[in-house]
Amino acid sequence: LIDFCNKIDIEFISTAYDADSVRFLKDLGVKKIKTASADLIDLTIHKKIVECGLEPIVAVGMASFKEISQTMEIYNGYIFRPTLLHCVSNYPCKHSSINLSVLEKIAEKFNVPIGYSDNSIGSEAAMLSVAYGASIIEKHFTFDKSMKGPDHSASSTPEEMIKLINDVNLAIKIIGTPQKTLQEEEKGMHSFSRKSIHTKCEVNNGDEFTEDNIYLLRPGNGIPANELDLIIGKKSTRNLPAYKML
Repeated sequence: LIDFCNKIDIEFISTAYDADSVRFLKDLGVKKIKTASADLIDLTIHKKIVECGLEPIVAVGMASFKEISQTMEIYNGYIFRPTLLHCVSNYPCKHSSINLSVLEKIAEKFNVPIGYSDNSIGSEAAMLSVAYGASIIEKHFTFDKSMKGPDHSASSTPEEMIKLINDVNLAIKIIGTPQKTLQEEEKGMHSFSRKSIHTKCEVNNGDEFTEDNIYLLRPGNGIPANELDLIIGKKSTRNLPAYKML
């Protein structure tokens, strides 16, 4: 599997279920390592991860903040801050149990990157998790939902996985950045629909601009409406017809 991942240029990551497996994966050249929600409280695994210098991705399903804090003490001062994956450990889990709002609390309380391990049906929860700051999304994968095992029925088929990936990428695109700027596609509407300052009637050379002889009309490519107070009280330097854009 590692050879195949190298061939197609994706990173191989695996879950270790005991300390010996951590060392085994380290010896295979794995750089990142996942721990299951059930093993949040197996501190021997987390101590071995630190000993081996691996980058941890830690699922925190079924856990309280107190339990997460105990495990996180192992990583205090460690070169890598674990990415904590919020999770509801049931296959499938109910949408009413997902509680994505806790992602922000996890990030704030532990000052770590966050992610979401999705055991729900569909891609909606994964999409929404991105809006709460999830940088990693885990989704179980199957070729046949009818296979025996606890999680096949809640896992994604290849077609569903493609949809989830596309939906998540769309969510990332929609979320964008915290910057508020004039978008390129808004420029035409900006010029057309905003108002600028016009004369309401004829204004002669030397006349003072007042609220009685100027007002605001579309389009918005003259002196913008929010500069009205800068114009009122000034005098015209030439004769202007009615409805003249300033």
